[in-house]
Amino acid sequence: MRGYQDFYDFELRNCFAMTNMKRDALRADEPQYDQKSAKIMSEDKACTDSADESYSRELDKLYSQEIWVLLAIDVALLALFWLLAWIVVAVGHWVLAGFRQQA
Repeated sequence: MRGYQDFYDFELRNCFAMTNMKRDALRADEPQYDQKSAKIMSEDKACTDSADESYSRELDKLYSQEIWVLLAIDVALLALFWLLAWIVVAVGHWVLAGFRQQA
């Protein structure tokens, strides 16, 4: 999971760096400054949207595949602990019954 988060952060940093490089190359006195600035902002939005979509898709894939494994592990552990609890109760009753017969 951490790898997906790291890659997502990497993608967002790349988007930010590309936007800054393009924005730094602009000069405020250019006649088409507003249009170029708007284009840079729309490219930045497309880049971050792509990173968001990629991250969401990978997480959905991860959870859809691994959720059943986690659920099976949880159910198995729950059954094991119930079995252990019943064994402890049965042994406890057996030990107490042994003490009652001796008394």
